[in-house]
Amino acid sequence: MNHSIPLALLAADTDRTQDFVFESSRLPEIRGASRQLDDLNQEIKRIVEKAIAPYQKQAASCQVIFAGGGGLLALVPQAIAADLVREIESLYPRETTLATITAAARPITAEMLEQGYPPNSDQAFGTLVRWAGTWLRQRKESKPTVPFIPALPHVERCVSCHQRPANPETRDTVWGPLCNVCYGKRRAAERTYWFDQFRKETGQPAAEIPKTLAEIGQACAARPGHVGFIYLDGDSLGQVLETLPTMQAYHAFSQAIEAIARKTVFDALKILCPVEIEGDPERAERRVKIHPFEILTIGGDDIMLIVPADHALPIASAISQGFTAGMRAHLAKADVPSSVKTHTYTLSGGVVLADDHNPVRFLRNLAERLQDNAKVRLAKYKRDGDESAGKSPPEAPQMGYLDFQVLTGDMLELDVARLREGYPYTLKLPNETRALRLVGRPYAANQVEVLWQGLQALRRKGFPNSQMTQLTEALLRGRQEATLFYLYQRARDRTGAYDVLESLLRSLQNINARDPLPWRKVSDKDQSYSHETVLWDIAELYGYVV
Repeated sequence: MNHSIPLALLAADTDRTQDFVFESSRLPEIRGASRQLDDLNQEIKRIVEKAIAPYQKQAASCQVIFAGGGGLLALVPQAIAADLVREIESLYPRETTLATITAAARPITAEMLEQGYPPNSDQAFGTLVRWAGTWLRQRKESKPTVPFIPALPHVERCVSCHQRPANPETRDTVWGPLCNVCYGKRRAAERTYWFDQFRKETGQPAAEIPKTLAEIGQACAARPGHVGFIYLDGDSLGQVLETLPTMQAYHAFSQAIEAIARKTVFDALKILCPVEIEGDPERAERRVKIHPFEILTIGGDDIMLIVPADHALPIASAISQGFTAGMRAHLAKADVPSSVKTHTYTLSGGVVLADDHNPVRFLRNLAERLQDNAKVRLAKYKRDGDESAGKSPPEAPQMGYLDFQVLTGDMLELDVARLREGYPYTLKLPNETRALRLVGRPYAANQVEVLWQGLQALRRKGFPNSQMTQLTEALLRGRQEATLFYLYQRARDRTGAYDVLESLLRSLQNINARDPLPWRKVSDKDQSYSHETVLWDIAELYGYVV
């Protein structure tokens, strides 16, 4: 591959994105910050494309290879690489005051494009991407300062962030006195990009966008005032990108991730039709019809949504499963190696079900911890198989994993592993040789679908909420008492509801004839507990099913 002009590999990535997006607890500011970063990501793509256009006759390889999710990768002429780095890095603080991006470029030869760095003919371009990641991280870590806006004691502070001085010109706006950063976010929040794209691709009727979490919470039919925060992320997709042999394959693969993530999110959200709610006091109308969801980001394989709590797990499961199936179908026709076509691509994540008064940043942080826990379970499954289902990795379909947590008022622990090791999720009783585990989460995405369908079947059978509560209270008294109480209630049942519950327990836990329902004996001696049940999971979620 010969070029008449020297080339450089240009890479860019936003800095501390979540700190900027979730600085405020107000939904409009969060939406606006996300919209600002999405717009700027597209702007730097336009800047680079415009700059390299005059050179493309001399070097056909000059192009933007990837732009999305806060990052950019491009092949540009060496002569303009330094200018592009300066222009990209100055753009973000100029437009937002606070958000920043790191950009860097390195000279690259035709031989490097063909053989990689270091030379490796099997993963040529992938090695360049890995190399670019190294020097881009070095550039990030060497930045001497970050934007800082001092607020003297006597100045009026922003009513949103409460950190920076308010701009006097914003005092008469409907939002109150805001700093320039929050004012920019509020203005960007008025752009309805994701909702417009959703209506265009799904054909749903137009409706207002939610102004607050409380408006989304009103759409929760099972428990009004509750929302679900969904955070999904691709499993080891970066490792696959680093194995791609050509620039064309890298471009095709990254485009597939973006397109399939977007399509699966929109398809899953179709079940949320516009609903009429009582509008926020800021609205002119008392009653208003809204889209009952918020798309915070679909950045590559990074997905964050807020939906009514009674739809959160079905939507998360549908997105995770849809992404796996969609990638397989899309890549079958893409210009990528056969090994990439046959690989299984998964999304794992966390779902938080909570009262709509909770700060969005806290929900996001907890969802991230749940996502990490789900990825740990997926890695264990790929390594050891699913011991609870008696399956080894080759025998079972590969799916992303989902973890969930119902957030109660007194729950402040973000360390999910530590949270699950104690009461009421794990019981250490004096009459038991080892502890008892009352939860089975995280689950594979298809298991979450089975779980939710089972809960709906229980609701149709009229299984009483009070009896579900009694079953879980019995679990806290130990294995024998819980088993006796379960069997007693099972014998008294004349509705068939316990047949549904038992079927659900067996499908989720692989309970055999010797296991004392609702428990399953754990054969793995490495575990710290002797028996486990998923009944606590079922009970916690039952209140979110209509």
